[in-house]
Amino acid sequence: MYTCRIQKILLPNNNLSGPIPREFKALTSLMELDISNNFIGGRLPESIGDLRNMRSFNAADNDLI
Repeated sequence: MYTCRIQKILLPNNNLSGPIPREFKALTSLMELDISNNFIGGRLPESIGDLRNMRSFNAADNDLI
C-alpha cells in the first residue's frame, strides 16, 4: 500500500472559485498552502487551524469572510 503525503499546494492566480473544502483537514502533512489571488469565497474552515505542520498560509486577495 502506498501513501501520498502532500506538503505543498501552490495555486496562486489560478481562477479558483468556491469555498475551501472541509476535507483539507485530512492533509495533515501540509506545510505550505498558497491560494492567493483567486475567487475563493465563504468562511475559512476552522479545521485549517488543526493542521499542525502548516508553516505558510496565503489566501490574500480572495472573497473569504
